[in-house]
Amino acid sequence: MLPVHMLPVAVAALAIGVLAGSLRGGSLSRLQLLRVRHAWLVAIAFGVQVLLFVGPLGVWLGDGVAPVLMATNLALLLMVALNLHLPGLKLIGLGLAANTLVMLLNGGYMPVSEPALRAAGLDWRVDQLAAQGHSDKSRLVDATTRLPVLGDVIPVPPINKVLSIGDLLVAAGAAWLLAAGMTLRSSPSQTTPMAVSTNDGRFV
Repeated sequence: MLPVHMLPVAVAALAIGVLAGSLRGGSLSRLQLLRVRHAWLVAIAFGVQVLLFVGPLGVWLGDGVAPVLMATNLALLLMVALNLHLPGLKLIGLGLAANTLVMLLNGGYMPVSEPALRAAGLDWRVDQLAAQGHSDKSRLVDATTRLPVLGDVIPVPPINKVLSIGDLLVAAGAAWLLAAGMTLRSSPSQTTPMAVSTNDGRFV
């Protein structure tokens, strides 16, 4: 459920989730017991994000990338709202809501900190954003930025990324969901055959 542009973070979250689930005696095969409602919303959102950040759609859309990305976030938020019974989904929803809110307040763009970009080894990205005003989903934090604390302000130099608080919440929620899903147990109704009454009153 992590956005495609956060692939390294997604991999780390999945690894942590699997490790935590394994330490609790869980198994990946138990993930099939998770009952996710309207999972097709995730498939559509991720498909669009792949086309935006890996495929040619981002180039074709130009300035339209930010609103399309926000629309995919809203689709993911809807899926989360329909699945709040699952472990970790409230945390994922909080992270997605934080990211979506700050983008809505800033014209559809995610504010990104210049010092954070430089700390992450992305000086070229600072020059690009300064020259163009915005690029893809991002624009530099300035005096007009609303709620900059929710923007991309956390540098992660080892992977040359700048993350938001919302990104970290989504990653934590995804790891929690995976770890909890690996330790699910079948309910009695799933494992015990149902008794059926015959015409002579016996149960089989």
